[in-house]
Amino acid sequence: MPVVGGEVDPEPGFFNLPRVIALVLTVAFIAGVIGWRIGEPDAPDLSDVDIGFLSDMTTHHSGALTLGFAYLSRDNDATVAHIAREIVTDQSIEINFMTRRLALADDDERVAEIAGDDVAMEWMGERYAPTEMPGLATTDELDELRSLTGTDADDLFSRLMIDHHTAGIEMATYEAEHGSDEATRRAARAMAEVQRREVNELNAAREELGLEAYEPETDPGHSHA
Repeated sequence: MPVVGGEVDPEPGFFNLPRVIALVLTVAFIAGVIGWRIGEPDAPDLSDVDIGFLSDMTTHHSGALTLGFAYLSRDNDATVAHIAREIVTDQSIEINFMTRRLALADDDERVAEIAGDDVAMEWMGERYAPTEMPGLATTDELDELRSLTGTDADDLFSRLMIDHHTAGIEMATYEAEHGSDEATRRAARAMAEVQRREVNELNAAREELGLEAYEPETDPGHSHA
């Protein structure tokens, strides 16, 4: 490895996309094994809010992975890239928890009915197509991100991810306040806390790059075209 300033510097490309994907898959597998060994209730009694949250937040988290991979597919600012890798890893672990929780539920038919109705966020009094939930980057936004380099890519990625997290925090907070399954409510509280911290980290990184701190609009994620 190259030595920079007396310290070992990672080899060029060490944090490239294939390595990130491999890390995510490994961490998700380990998380699943740990969860299985610790043990969870055989059949948690999930409310409609719990089921809706677990299903929709899984889709929402998948949007964060897509966004993260789009940004990490090329060289970027080291700090923003580090935050992006943390988000991809954390949300992969959380997807593992949420899908496992749904699989353990005591009412398969109700889970299938709520999770498969093609209406997102109805459990919190809203209605969206799953692909149009607040905070999800559009196809055009992802294509634009993939076309950018340097600070332009850092700028767009951080704004899109702050939009994503702002919506995710609202979803997680609603579950924490209105859900019934304690394990899911506890996970939702942790998600909201982590995403608030990551929003602060992204804005701090933006300021280091000479960009203004970003505050999303009321309906996040669809205002960058």
